[in-house]
Amino acid sequence: MKKILTAGTFLLILDAMVFPRNLWSFSASYDQKISSNNQTIATFFIQIKDAKMRAESKTPGFDQVVVRNDSGYYNYSPVTKQGIKLPPQMQRRNLADDIPQYMEFLKRNNATQIGSATVDDFETDIYQFEDPQGLGTTSVWLWREKNFPLKIEVKGQGGLTVVELFNVQVDVPLDDAIFELPPDVKISELAPTVPTPQAPVKPTAPTEVKTP
Repeated sequence: MKKILTAGTFLLILDAMVFPRNLWSFSASYDQKISSNNQTIATFFIQIKDAKMRAESKTPGFDQVVVRNDSGYYNYSPVTKQGIKLPPQMQRRNLADDIPQYMEFLKRNNATQIGSATVDDFETDIYQFEDPQGLGTTSVWLWREKNFPLKIEVKGQGGLTVVELFNVQVDVPLDDAIFELPPDVKISELAPTVPTPQAPVKPTAPTEVKTP
């Protein structure tokens, strides 16, 4: 069955492998492919510089860019020049947040090393843990030299989800302008969501227990 990618699912996919904002100096760029049950559902080109992030969709027929910078978190279309700014309540942690210190993320989640393997000529150690958001049992192929994840597999109720990272470059010079919005893009702000107040529940009278 063919899967349709929407702007909403684009944001959810980015956040699916989910992560506070980083204060250390770090930069990286890489291509990322996400597959579900052997079917590719999304591809991205991602650039990170400290707490800033830019993710450009490379999925055919779906042009979307996500930018996180000092002024907020944005999702826009380079074709329609329309976008949205997400309120803080809707800004979720994502894989890019934990990549700079991924080993610390593994330790926090009590990951266990279960083996080693070579991935695209890189020596990796394989770790396994239960996803903190309940997505399922997660296996990570961690590039030993850089402590950088090259492959992530999550076995959950919906089957097998695989995240693969290619063309990884670490500590690359990235201009801050990469993480700015184009001047011709019109941004609308989403209103923060407010929980609907629940009516108080009227207490019920205690049930009389009859004894024989």
